[in-house]
Formats: sequence, structure tokens, C-alpha cells
Amino acid sequence: MTRLISLPILFATTLVIACTNAPKKVNYSATESPTDIVTQMQADIQTGYEQQHDVLAGSDFTQAQKHFDRAREDMRDGAKSERVLSRLGQARAYLDRANKKAESRKTQLEGILQSRKMALDSGARNFPAQRAELGRIDEDTRDIVEEKRLEPQKFSTLQSRYLGLELAAIQAAHLNTARSRIEGAKSKNAARNTPRVLNRAEIDLRNAQNIVTAQRHNPEAFKEAVDKANASSDFLVAVTQKVRAGRSTLPEGVAIELVNQERRLKGLNEQLKVVENQREKGDEILSLQDQQIQRARQIQAVEQAMDQARQSFAPEEADVYRDGDKLLIRLKGLKFAVGRSDLPQESIELLGKVRTIAEALKPSMVIVEGHTDSTGSPRMNLDLSQKRAETVAQYLQTAGLSHDKITAVGYGFKRPIGSNKSKEGRAQNRRVDVVMTPGVAEQTQTSM
Repeated sequence: MTRLISLPILFATTLVIACTNAPKKVNYSATESPTDIVTQMQADIQTGYEQQHDVLAGSDFTQAQKHFDRAREDMRDGAKSERVLSRLGQARAYLDRANKKAESRKTQLEGILQSRKMALDSGARNFPAQRAELGRIDEDTRDIVEEKRLEPQKFSTLQSRYLGLELAAIQAAHLNTARSRIEGAKSKNAARNTPRVLNRAEIDLRNAQNIVTAQRHNPEAFKEAVDKANASSDFLVAVTQKVRAGRSTLPEGVAIELVNQERRLKGLNEQLKVVENQREKGDEILSLQDQQIQRARQIQAVEQAMDQARQSFAPEEADVYRDGDKLLIRLKGLKFAVGRSDLPQESIELLGKVRTIAEALKPSMVIVEGHTDSTGSPRMNLDLSQKRAETVAQYLQTAGLSHDKITAVGYGFKRPIGSNKSKEGRAQNRRVDVVMTPGVAEQTQTSM
């Protein structure tokens, strides 16, 4: 019987305490405008946030915000003015009490508040992880702020946590993009497909994090490291996409070269536009600009030819490189018989692709280089490499290239690209290289 009586008594006691804890509602006159009061109170609440009253007097400030929000909802729903004014009166009472409490506690918590403001100014509310951490620290601050005496250890701990949050927010603001790119690349097997580029990006990110940690309040000191981390992560994304772009996975080195090529070409296009725009501003710098334009067009032509060539040749047919302002096509698929220099029928299609590239590039000079492995005497290999180079040059001449623009040179085994001690290395050394110099400079001169 005692239990049945005690429960209602306990409930009533709790209710009385709760009601007693509520501040006396501010009574607004029925003639006052709810809209004007809302506008003023919204500004006052915002000031409270700026002065950190939401942690200095968290309970009352939260109640003020809650009653204020309900008052605005009532206004939107078309409730009577009396109801809205009643809600606003409750909100004002809680807000006034929160302000009074906060003012009395500011001095005691000055160091914590300063650290918290630094975290807020660094953008802690702008990032999900930091925003969540801010909420946890604020909750702990509210829990102990009611204590009459704040223990030094608790004070120090809260201050350190806010300062740690400030650093995390600064790093997030400057490095979240790089982090996100690296994690995205990892999810696409970057550790397996592009390990070198991934490793470089992670090293640059860690370096930037360390410098930001040491110089958090000096953006100029960490700008270069942050820019480098962002550039490395951007390059990682581009290479990862290039590796996976086709039906089969490209080797990392090939993907790197393709991305660099695309970026060089983009840069050249932008440079060319700038130079050509400047060229219109005065005749006194025409000569220098003409040289710049010609040089840019030469390199641009090589980049475009490289892109076309890479799409034209299968991996087993040829490798394509840029050698300064020249295009180098390394023919691996020419099926010369052992010790012979006559052109095999199955190689005609491959040389036809070389001719197509030449037609697009319109070279001012073509050098066909013959190379052999070290099997046999030096004289025999030199003669064989010369004859094979001449065979390829003759085909290109009959296919339409001018005779005076083509030179054939045999190097024998003097310029190996692999080891002559292995079968694979000797196979690499047996090759014909076609080096083309674009004729853009000549065309530009004659057209002006």
C-alpha cells in the first residue's frame, strides 16, 4: 500500500520542482506586434550564440530557442496572436535568465571560451566530423559549467579539446579535398594499380598536415605544402581514372605519361591563347610573340600527334614518346627475318599507320633509325641496321613523304634500350625508331 501512495507523491514533487525552475513568463501586451518581437528576439538569440551563452547557460538558452521556434511555427500556422505572444513571453524569460547566468560565469571560463571561439572561427561547424566533436565538447562544458568551482584539470582538458578541434577544423578546411581524393582512389584499387602515385600523394598529405600543425595560425607558411598535397591528390585521381578508362587496365607508367600529355596539351592551348591575345596589343613585340607562337604550335602538334599515335598503335606494335619538340615512334612490330632487311608483308599495315601520323604532323624532317642487338659482328649489325632503316624510309617515300625530308641512319647495337645479356633485352634492342620534327614553324612563317 505504501508503494501505491509514494508514486503519485513523487510525481507531484517532481512536477512542482520543474515548474518552480521555470522563470516567470514575460507578459507582452495584446497590442504589440508578434512580428516585431520575433525580429528582435531572433537578433538577441544570435547575439547569445556569438557570446557563447549556449554553453555558459545551456539549459536556459536551449529552452529559449525551443519556445522561440514554437512561436514562429504558430505564426506560420496562423495561430492567434495571444498564443504566439505567450510563447514569445516564455522564450524571453528563458533568454533573459540565460543572459544573466552567462554574464556571471564569463570571467571564470574566459580561457575555455577563448579556445572555443578559435575553434568556431576556424570553421568547426562547417565539417561533419568537427561539428559532431564540437557538440560533444560543448555538452561536457555544459555539464560542469554549473559547478561553483571549476577544477583546474577539467579546465585544462576542455581548453585542450577546443584547441585540438581548432586544428582539426583548419586541416579540414585546407586538406579535406586531398583526403577525400586519396580515399576515393584507394576505393578504386589505387594501392594495386597506381602505387607510386598513391604513395607520393600520401607523403605530400602527411607533410602538409605536419606543417599546418606547426603553423596553424600562419596560412602563408603552409600554403605551398597544402597546394602540393592538393595537386598530388588531383594527379592521383586523374591517373587512377586513366588506368581504368579502357577495357583493360593500363600500366601505371603509361597512365602517368598519358595524364601528363593531356595536361601539357591543355597548358599549351591556354598559353597559345594568351600569347595570341597579347599579340594584338602592339607591333613592337610581334617578333618575340611569333617565336613563342611557333614554338607552342610545334609542341602542341607533337602532343596531338602523340595522342593520335597512341590510339592508333597496339602495345605490341609501337611505343610513342615526345623527345623535346619531336615525336618518336618506336616500332616493335616490324617482323624482319633474321639477318634480312626486306620489308615483310605483314608489316605494311603498321607502316601505314606511321604514314597516317606523318600526314597529320606534316613533318619538316623525318629520321629513320635502325638498331640491332649485339649478336654478330659490329660491322654486320651496322650494315643490317642501316639497310633496315633505308627500307622503312623508302616505304615512307613511296607513300607520299618528300625524299629530301627523310634520312635513314643505322646505329647497329650502339644505342641499346635493354640488356643484350637477356632474350627480352635483345628483343627490345632490335627495333626501328621514326623521329619526326613537326613542320609547323615553316607553315607559320609562310602564312604571315
